[in-house]
Amino acid sequence: MPGRESNPRSGMAMMLVLAISLVVLTLGMAMIALSGQSLSGAVDSKTRIKARYAAESGISAAIADAVYQAGEIFGGGITASHREVQSESGKGEADVSSGSNLGQEVILQKRSPMNQLRGNKIPLKIEATGKSGSAKSRVSATVALYQVPIYQFGVFYDGPLEITPGPDMVVMGRVHTNRSAYFRGVATLTLNGPVTVADTIFQWVRPGGTLKYRSKADSAGLFTPSLTTNLTPMTSASNSQPPEINGVRNVRYGETRLILPIGVGTPRSILGVRDPADVAALRRQKFDWIVKNRSSDTARFVYTDASTYKPSWIKGPFVFFDRREMTWVKIWDFDVAALTTAGNRDSIFYLDDTTTSTWHISGSTKKTLNAFRIVNARVLPRNMTIASGKPVYIMGDFNKQNSSGDTTKYVNAQIASDAVTVLSSQWMDWKAASITGASSGSMPATISSREQAFTNANWLGCSNCGTAPAVGYTGVTLTSDVRINTAMITGNKQSRPAVLANNTTEAYFDANYEGGWHNTLRFLEDWGSGGSTRKVVFKGSFVCLWEAATPGLRTSPTDRVIGGGYYRPPQRFWGYDTRFDNLANMPPGAPFLATAIVTNWLERN
Repeated sequence: MPGRESNPRSGMAMMLVLAISLVVLTLGMAMIALSGQSLSGAVDSKTRIKARYAAESGISAAIADAVYQAGEIFGGGITASHREVQSESGKGEADVSSGSNLGQEVILQKRSPMNQLRGNKIPLKIEATGKSGSAKSRVSATVALYQVPIYQFGVFYDGPLEITPGPDMVVMGRVHTNRSAYFRGVATLTLNGPVTVADTIFQWVRPGGTLKYRSKADSAGLFTPSLTTNLTPMTSASNSQPPEINGVRNVRYGETRLILPIGVGTPRSILGVRDPADVAALRRQKFDWIVKNRSSDTARFVYTDASTYKPSWIKGPFVFFDRREMTWVKIWDFDVAALTTAGNRDSIFYLDDTTTSTWHISGSTKKTLNAFRIVNARVLPRNMTIASGKPVYIMGDFNKQNSSGDTTKYVNAQIASDAVTVLSSQWMDWKAASITGASSGSMPATISSREQAFTNANWLGCSNCGTAPAVGYTGVTLTSDVRINTAMITGNKQSRPAVLANNTTEAYFDANYEGGWHNTLRFLEDWGSGGSTRKVVFKGSFVCLWEAATPGLRTSPTDRVIGGGYYRPPQRFWGYDTRFDNLANMPPGAPFLATAIVTNWLERN
């Protein structure tokens, strides 16, 4: 049988199919290999990113440590340190160089509440390494750490800030709060600024009232927002907030909170009695530790049930009925004149009375508010700080002049306390035994609040002391003003929480209002009315970082302590002391903030 001829076309087709299959297979294998390489590259890229994050975490932790380490209480340097951080990204390590304090320098951070403040500069170098799997990242950072004394603000609040005075008021210097601010124009309220607020600014006016802001702190231009009688949140609208000038607004909300770098506790912790368990950061700013580290033991008076020591410049105790607090006050006098006579050379003093508030006198019991009072303090012998864990009363002028009578040459001073009450120099004491009928409890209400010896058994018998007269007063017409030149850090009594609700009405605000900044200095006397109203002049820096909480103070939001006839207010002339623009004029032991600015950043991979 003859053989069949082979078809050349069919063979060529088979060869072509085989060739194409081989090419497809080769391409597939190549694509699989390329895909594997891409996947491997993606995994390596993520690992490298994690390593870099770990290095950055090390730098962040090192900066935080440096902020809290911050050397001595003020003006010191930073020692070299090593920091390790473990996170989901990997392990980070950072080495911080030592840093010497270079002295004061102006801080330039346009978007920070600390812009244009002065701080002691400490330059640091940080080398960090991050590891994640087999990946490694190295980052270097140059950091400028600043210690910033808090007394460069005219007004500084940690809680809600209310400035709503009745008469005209011009607020000089910087204003800052870590919460919301409430500004009301009853007459004319002018804020020179800069004003920085962490949360929201609520602003409004009464009929005929005006609220004005300085458009730029060092200019004459004023901005008047368009406002109604309802509380209105500030917005960036042209009719609500001063315009931006050179990239900065003089009045800003939504800003950074500024916190004392004390490590643990609340700001009020700096008033407490020293405790061995206190962390290092708190010790550097706690007044009782500062006294131990910088002053002699004679600069400390902490009275306990077992106390026998009392320096010659501590007088008392005395007692009087505080009509604002509706309680008896047991008070010790810090006599500055006696301190000078004694030849004491300390500059920082710490005072406290830790005794129980219940005392037994002549078979009776009565709770008292423990407090201290500063007397004979018109002239201070040197730069001085007086700190107390209890309320402080200031009687008469404080740091008004030097010994020659020159009112321009007062010293640099600080008062730190839980609360502050200002008394006139005419606040009077008396002897209960000299008042007819006093021993039987018929003491007239108009004089019952005057002070007397704590040992007098008759002070418990004042039947009228629980009733406030129409206006609480000392029984004399005040004829002199009071001048106070100091930095002050203290507490206040907040308004009822309901007043902090958004978009409330003027009537609702008034029903819950408790006084704000201009009533943080407390009063008990009749300071006059009309053209005879006496003045209280305050020049310095006013810092309020807590709500006063000493047992015996009226702290309940339901208690109204203003407008209740406890006093007739003085004229308030309060302003920022520009001496504090120079850190050399800070009072001893001034609390400080800290901030770190990264000036250079380099990845070394």
